[in-house]
Amino acid sequence: MARARPLAGRRQELLLVDGFAGPGRYLGGEPGSPIVMIDAFLEHQDRAAIERTVLRYVFIESHRGRFEHLVGELERLKSALPGNVKIVPIQGEYGDVMETLLADSSERVPTFAFLDPFGYADTHLTLTSEILKFPRCEVLIYIPTHHIARFVSEPDVANALDLLYGGREWENSIDMPFDERLPLLKELFHRALGRHADFVRSFEIITSAGGGYDLFFATKNELGLKKMKEAMWKIDPVNGRAFRFQPEDPQLHLFDAEPDTLPLRHALRMRFDLEPFTVAEAERFVALETDFIEDRHLKRATLAPLEAEGRLQVQRPASARKGSWPASTVLRFAW
Repeated sequence: MARARPLAGRRQELLLVDGFAGPGRYLGGEPGSPIVMIDAFLEHQDRAAIERTVLRYVFIESHRGRFEHLVGELERLKSALPGNVKIVPIQGEYGDVMETLLADSSERVPTFAFLDPFGYADTHLTLTSEILKFPRCEVLIYIPTHHIARFVSEPDVANALDLLYGGREWENSIDMPFDERLPLLKELFHRALGRHADFVRSFEIITSAGGGYDLFFATKNELGLKKMKEAMWKIDPVNGRAFRFQPEDPQLHLFDAEPDTLPLRHALRMRFDLEPFTVAEAERFVALETDFIEDRHLKRATLAPLEAEGRLQVQRPASARKGSWPASTVLRFAW
């Protein structure tokens, strides 16, 4: 998501960090996150436009056996990599290595850090906030929220949760029933990241066994936010917020899934109430303050039906054609 920084000689550099890289490939042959990250570039539709950018992949793994397996997997990939891809596997603790990387340069190279630990004790909010101090750095963090919600009252997890949340607010969830505790723990982590980033979004992964975890994305960049939201809606075309593992059902593919824009209607009504607002103001609100995408879900999917139902008063510029939505169009809810 982070954008590249110009370097001397008109080159650019982008740092991509996998903080808990694992073995690279698992026993069943499934690719791990380092392979997925590299393949994302090799298979990118605009790869040619990126080839003037130096992509420096840093893969951090503390376990010796997993690290050695990772190095072997990366060696097998080297012959397929173009010259602008640099791979740096490092055996060590994520916190120690990342602190060194952050201290390495006073002018931070644009960075995307993926943090996917096997547990959550090593995900320190303090270190994450250090990454986010730089304006062109972004993080994607795996949090096993269902696991945390089940064991939040256990004394031996208190220190890890203090580090994860950057404080003790998580204790407020201990006496709650599970169905209230889980959303509170998610909201508290969202707020904790929001103290260090302008924009935070989460995406839930629900397992076939009924458990799950969440991916939290944090950035200071509006374009980075938009690109992540597009990726989320590609996975979940109805709500853009979750993926559920389930058996393949041919009937699910008979019709294209339609987005549920009812929450967007309510969000717009709550934001603007009965006051006039422009299409441009609505677009910015949708882009930065909702889970929806302004150029996909706002005009035809939401504003047009509201106008047809008589719930939205629309004052278009005199030169605008019927049914169009120029940015200066003035809108007002009629209910």
